[in-house]
Amino acid sequence: MEKRKRIQELLSLYVADNIDKSSFQELMTLLDDLEDDSFRQLINSHFQEADQPEVNILVQAHLHRTQHALNNSIHKDIRESRVKSMVRWIWIPVAAAVALFFMIRTPEGLKKSENTDREIATNTPDISPAQHRAIIAFDNQTIELDDTKQGIDIYKDSISASNGEKLALRNQKSKQVSITTPRGGQYQVVLLDGTKVWMNAASQISYNRDFAVSNRDVQVKGEVYFEVKKNQKLPFTVSYSKQKLMVLGTTFNINAYDDEHKTKTTLIEGSMKVFTTNQPSHLLKPNQQLEYKLQSNALKLQEVDPSSEISWKNGIFDFDGLSLAEAMRVISRWYDIDIRYAGPIPEVTLGGKMSRGVKLTTFLHFLEDNFNVHTNLSQDRILTISK
Repeated sequence: MEKRKRIQELLSLYVADNIDKSSFQELMTLLDDLEDDSFRQLINSHFQEADQPEVNILVQAHLHRTQHALNNSIHKDIRESRVKSMVRWIWIPVAAAVALFFMIRTPEGLKKSENTDREIATNTPDISPAQHRAIIAFDNQTIELDDTKQGIDIYKDSISASNGEKLALRNQKSKQVSITTPRGGQYQVVLLDGTKVWMNAASQISYNRDFAVSNRDVQVKGEVYFEVKKNQKLPFTVSYSKQKLMVLGTTFNINAYDDEHKTKTTLIEGSMKVFTTNQPSHLLKPNQQLEYKLQSNALKLQEVDPSSEISWKNGIFDFDGLSLAEAMRVISRWYDIDIRYAGPIPEVTLGGKMSRGVKLTTFLHFLEDNFNVHTNLSQDRILTISK
């Protein structure tokens, strides 16, 4: 009982911004000793009494960040700890579910901005995260897909939306079909052969109308996650950048954006063979990733944590090890904004996770508070970053 009372006192100090470093460390230690159920009940009860959702987000974010660092035990068994971290935080209530956390890489550990009361572009409406949006195109026809049709099943002569609506493919002479998500959009598709596809923002998948009849060949741009329906007689192939992969029935993720300097092919389940122009082929096993650097044509096969690579599909940004420039390209695609830098790009390495459901200003506040950078968001959706 005394421990719970002390935690409540320390949480109140944190909310009032009166907590010092030693007290914050004490709070983290006390919370780490709690069982999951006790942790959930205590945090929920504390913040249900406080009508300060933005403070709730802030506290949950720092608790999340610190708990993640404790679980990692300085990178020991990193794969297991990441999974535990994600599972532990599934229960967070709505206000806190949008929390993000950063493993701050500064000597001070926890660094706050001198001006935490500032407003970011107060004259600019906040920007919401990506929605279910896509465009399907064939010949001169286009069909816009949105939140009312959050996923589609594609058949030979029609498309069935998740809301039950049937969309006819009128022109049977169409040879090529493409599905594109814009910046600020994502979408789910079930192809004619039963393969399930998740498309990240600013991505595209295209295929011929004879797909699943004489072939199962698709082309990809951007980031796409596949759960391929098994068919021993008809291999499933994906072409992207200067690469092509072949599977029979498996689960994998492709990251091949035009504005990135490398592609990443990650195998989740099954087996996969990847062919690269003027390079030897590679046979991937589960939890392996083939990284291809476009300028140098260098290939690297490595073990990875698959939950991190496909976190986007599960509603999470994973910024672990990303530079500021890399992270902002992700943010640009998700929120449909343009990024500008006033001066040299700050040399900052991010870490941690963030819900993809937060509004843009939530992310910007954390960026400013923890990394000593300044941001300005204009009415025409241009975000300027300066040191």
